[in-house]
Amino acid sequence: MNKAMNGFQRVVFALAGMMLLLPFDSIGQYNGGMLGEDELQPDFPVGVKAVTSFNFDPLTGKNYVDFSDTELMIGMRQKLYNAWRGQFIFGMQFPDVNADLGKIFYTQVFTQVENERNTFKLGRTNAPSKLIDFPTLRDDDAIDLNYSLNPFSNGINTEDNQYANMIDFTHIINQRYSIGFHADNYIDEIDRQNFSVNALGLELMYKVPDSEIWNRNVLQQVGLSVLNYLTRREGYGSWASQSIRNYLGSFMLNINPDPVYFWDFSGQVIYNEGFKEIDNITTYQDYTRTETFALFGALRFVYRKLEKPLLISSGGFGYKFFSKVDDTKQMMAYYNFFYRLGNNFDVGLQYKYNLNQGKVLNVLEDDKHRIQLALVFSFDKIFNSQFDDRYSILNLEHKYIK
Repeated sequence: MNKAMNGFQRVVFALAGMMLLLPFDSIGQYNGGMLGEDELQPDFPVGVKAVTSFNFDPLTGKNYVDFSDTELMIGMRQKLYNAWRGQFIFGMQFPDVNADLGKIFYTQVFTQVENERNTFKLGRTNAPSKLIDFPTLRDDDAIDLNYSLNPFSNGINTEDNQYANMIDFTHIINQRYSIGFHADNYIDEIDRQNFSVNALGLELMYKVPDSEIWNRNVLQQVGLSVLNYLTRREGYGSWASQSIRNYLGSFMLNINPDPVYFWDFSGQVIYNEGFKEIDNITTYQDYTRTETFALFGALRFVYRKLEKPLLISSGGFGYKFFSKVDDTKQMMAYYNFFYRLGNNFDVGLQYKYNLNQGKVLNVLEDDKHRIQLALVFSFDKIFNSQFDDRYSILNLEHKYIK
């Protein structure tokens, strides 16, 4: 017995001596590279969406080629200490042809840290001015009806409503519920040098992760939001009386959550308190600061073949009421159809009709029909993947983010 123990001790001492002779970096490599700061490389998420369309108005005969909203996003994600994760995202896109933002607009420049229950984001990203992504060709196709409109904008750039510099904190409960607080700086076309916080908001959300959509839940998503714009209202001194409050509510229903023949319906309402004294629309600020109630809904069908979307079709309708402005309204309807030609590549057709009546014609165009023939390339991939996504099936079941 003693001889066996002595032999074991000699082996242990020999291995220990060998470890002492190894360089420090080599010891770190045996530990999975965790001791070397440069050993663990970050994830590299890359996203590309190229949207090109031939737009045609059948009434006026006007036509043009449009590649606006084509976007590139790149980033890095890294594991941090104490079960936190950090990431940086940079994104840019081609703005609308009539925008005054230059040739390129930076849509995403933010850093984010998160753990299992909390997310903190700082920088420029998508503004919290809507709760649902409707299945239109471009995100701004129904912007007057499905976005809370920026009261600091002059109406030239749709990006004024879509993006903002912000500080955002979100607390996640049981993987499906979240509560978020945010302070925002929306683009101020009235005072281009104003980079101070000009909006505050609170958001409550229930959302079933996309990876669990086949659990046959009817309710996929429901959300509530309050967005408070800190405007400079003349003649009013208090903070509350100078602010414009917008209230948003949304839902998404899985009408038929079938893996092959899938149907869902999305809806959103936006109530803009506005300023009671604005009963006429002569400027774009009047348009965004008068009392309004907007609703929008869309029905979508997805046909999958070999577990991949082959055909997507949707139709939607929206309406906006102007409570204080007589004989004024807005309406919008659309229908689109997309067919997958191959990996990441779709061909599509969209018809859109906008109706503007009354005093909004002082700041917006008359009725408009638009037919769009589109080619869309979309690519989203994580290179050098080190860890799973928050809402993947494995993470939802085993909680890798802790």
